[in-house]
Amino acid sequence: MSSTPPQTPHHHLPEWQQEYASLSKQRIELLIQQYFPTLPADLFSPLIISATSLGRSLKTSLALRYLDWERPRISNTFYEYLHVYKPSAHYKECYGHLLTDLAKIELIHSSSCILDDIIDGDTHRRGVPSFHVRESIPKALLTSLMMYSIANTYSTLKDSAFTCSLMKSLGEMLSGEALDCFPLENTQFILSKKSQQEIEELYALKSSSLFSLAHERVGWRMQLGEKETNALAHYGTNLGTLYQYANDYNDIFKISPNIRGSEEELITITLSLPSIIALSRNYKKYSSLVGKTLPRKEFSEVIESFKQDKIDKESKNIIDCLKKKVLESYPGSQQPTELISLLEQLIKPLFWEYSYEK
Repeated sequence: MSSTPPQTPHHHLPEWQQEYASLSKQRIELLIQQYFPTLPADLFSPLIISATSLGRSLKTSLALRYLDWERPRISNTFYEYLHVYKPSAHYKECYGHLLTDLAKIELIHSSSCILDDIIDGDTHRRGVPSFHVRESIPKALLTSLMMYSIANTYSTLKDSAFTCSLMKSLGEMLSGEALDCFPLENTQFILSKKSQQEIEELYALKSSSLFSLAHERVGWRMQLGEKETNALAHYGTNLGTLYQYANDYNDIFKISPNIRGSEEELITITLSLPSIIALSRNYKKYSSLVGKTLPRKEFSEVIESFKQDKIDKESKNIIDCLKKKVLESYPGSQQPTELISLLEQLIKPLFWEYSYEK
C-alpha cells in the first residue's frame, strides 16, 4: 500500500488558516528529521506525513492568529519587557519554539485520530479512506505510537515542562474519548454521579484539552504574563468545546443523508452532545442505543426520535450559548470581527461537509 497523501478536500476556511497549516506541517517534518538523525527516516516519515497531511491544524491556526489579532499590543509589551535581546530577534526565537510546541500538539491530535478511526470502525475521514484503511492496521498502530514518541522528545528543561503539560492534556483527551467509545455499562457508574453539564464538559475534553493547551502555549512562549496565559487557556477550552459540539450537532442533524453515505452502511451510535442530552432526558429509552451498530437507515430513525424529543433544539441552544461564552472569554483587547465571523462559520453544516467529500 502507498503512503502517498491523498488529495486534500476543500476545507471552507480562510486563506490565513491554510498558511498556518502549512507552517505546522513544515515544523512536523522538521521534528521528524530531528528525531531520526541516525536512523533511516524512510520507514515512518512518509507515513507520518500522510497521516497529518489532511488535517486542518485548526488549533495551531487559531492560536497563531491570536498573535496577529493582538500584534500591536504584544509588540509594545515586548519593547517594554526586554532589555538584553533585540525585540525582533527574541520574538522570532519565541515564535520558533511556539511552532515546535504546536506541531507536537498536532502530532498528538493526528495520532489520536488514527486510533479513533480504528476503535470506531470508521473507514473514511475527511472525505478519503481512513489512515488504517489506506495503510493497514499494524502500520497505523505503529505510526500512531511513533507520533506519540516524537511529540514526547525534548532537549531542554523548559521543553520537559511542556511535555508534562502535553501528557496531562493527552490524559484528559483520552478520558473524553473513553466516554465516547467504551460500552455504556462500563461508564454508567461515572455518568450516574454527574450532572448533564459535567458529563458534557468531560466528554468535550476529547477536543477542548488540546485547544486549551495550544492557546496556553501562545501566552507562555510569547511571555504575555500569567493572567493572559491563563485566560488564553480558558478561551481555548471554550473554543475546543464549541468545536466538538458543533461537530456533533451538524454530523447528526444537518449533514445531508446523500453526503453521509449509503443507507446500508453500518454506523455505531457513540456518545455525543445529542446522545448525552437524550440519556439525561430518557435514560431507559436511549441507553440501549448508545454503542449499538446499525445500518444508517435505522440510525436516521434514531435521529427522528431525537427531533421528536426536541434534542436538536436543546443542542443548538447549548451551542449558541457556548458561542457567546467563547467571545466573552476572548482575552485580547477587543473581539476581532474575523473571530465572530469564523464562529458563525464553525456552527454551519458547510464547515463540516468536507469530511464527507470524495
